[in-house]
Amino acid sequence: MKKTLIPLMALTLLLFACGESEKVEEPDVDAPTVPALSFPTADLACTHYELEFRWTTSTDDSAGIIRYQIDISEDSGFGSIDFSDVVSGTAATFTLEPGIIYYWRVNAMDGNSNKSAYSPSRMFYTEPEAGTNTLPTIPEIGSPTLGSTVSGSTVELSWQVTDADGDELLYDIYFGAGSTPELHTSNVDGNTLEIPVEAGTKYYWRIVAKDAQQGVSVGQLWHFNVQ
Repeated sequence: MKKTLIPLMALTLLLFACGESEKVEEPDVDAPTVPALSFPTADLACTHYELEFRWTTSTDDSAGIIRYQIDISEDSGFGSIDFSDVVSGTAATFTLEPGIIYYWRVNAMDGNSNKSAYSPSRMFYTEPEAGTNTLPTIPEIGSPTLGSTVSGSTVELSWQVTDADGDELLYDIYFGAGSTPELHTSNVDGNTLEIPVEAGTKYYWRIVAKDAQQGVSVGQLWHFNVQ
């Protein structure tokens, strides 16, 4: 009888031991916080082409190692990237081209490959190379006037720009319902543009003037309401 009980007791203890599972540590799925862009500031005209980009430090509760990816593009939608790098600090330096409008953004990655969302992008531009060219004047608003209310299904945007050199000017129009409007129409050769609008919407717009010598002037951000 004892010979029968011993194997049964051993089997019971074995099953009990196998039934106990070690606590499995939960995987880290928390991304770092989104970094905030510091420099260059929005709409900055940069006279130096070797430019240091800076942003704030992200935090992460789990993985202590944080890296940052910076993207710089001539495309506001970042469909193509002109410059990109992954760094461990909160700054990176790039040598840019003169007379170009750029957009930049940064995100953060922790040691477990969790990525934050990208920061809101910023626009800036580099001045053309020094010479006899005079930049176009900063675009001035025509209509709709700043903060005005209009009606109808279309609106005609108008603006004024002059160029001391008499250069032919082209305009990029940034337009949208958000406070960071994207490029709507490029290389407009006049100073008016008719755009469809929807009732009950607040619109923002900006004009970028370009001359034939790579001179660029960026207008202020304007807005109006459609009743």
